[in-house]
Amino acid sequence: METLDVKKVGKELAAPFAPDEIEWRVSRVSVNSRGPQAIVVPYVSSRAIQNRFDNVVGWDRWENKIQQLPNGAFIQSISIRIGENQTITKCDGADPTNFEETKGGISSALKRTAVLFGVGRYLYNLSEVWVEVHEKRKTDRDIYTYHKDKKDQSKDVRGYFTPPTLPNWALPEGFGHEQSPSRNELSSHEHHNQQSNTIPAGMVECIFKDMVEKQYDDGVVYEICFEQGGQICVIYAIGKMAEEIKRLQLKPEDRVAISSEEHRGQWVLNNVVKVG
Repeated sequence: METLDVKKVGKELAAPFAPDEIEWRVSRVSVNSRGPQAIVVPYVSSRAIQNRFDNVVGWDRWENKIQQLPNGAFIQSISIRIGENQTITKCDGADPTNFEETKGGISSALKRTAVLFGVGRYLYNLSEVWVEVHEKRKTDRDIYTYHKDKKDQSKDVRGYFTPPTLPNWALPEGFGHEQSPSRNELSSHEHHNQQSNTIPAGMVECIFKDMVEKQYDDGVVYEICFEQGGQICVIYAIGKMAEEIKRLQLKPEDRVAISSEEHRGQWVLNNVVKVG
């Protein structure tokens, strides 16, 4: 049996998926003066993950095993046979889902375990994106969503949204590339306070659209709308970054470069630089 090149396998497993292999789900919804909107997040299906392992290592050199715990959760392991006497195994788990409990739980566990091998892990670097929800389909790519508000029926959201366009760095070879942003590459004290004509490494270019100041017990928080790739994303500035975003005195349509990270379920600024 030929021994697999571990570095090559790791790189190919972690490679971005083609846009038509990416699916989108609604994370949460909101209704404001601009109408219903939703935050959508990308994911890869179980079928796409299985195809990735088949194509990279071969269908006969990987296997998955499923175990259900007494509390109902599913543990799934994936093993890759690297050589005659070498196997790499990783595992993760997930709870049963609200819809199709068993199938959904097993599928979720597979996806979480695949991420340990790098499959689809890059998708976690994407900032959350707000999309508009329309009553009628606007493109052939539109996806239908329905969100029922448990407390207020008037806040129910149903309709179609157009999947966001992925940035170049999140596309496979042949679709274009740029460097992937790292969530933790720049700490809060490593600010580029000067205006720049280039996009610093680890940051992405956006267009500043609007900003709302919100006052909380522990300080001021800015809810900021940026446009990236034709899509609107909402990111929050807290602490020192709230002071920095105020100091920049941004105006609508200003070009900026930003980096962000997830914090308590929200995307917050790590760094921001005026561009141009």
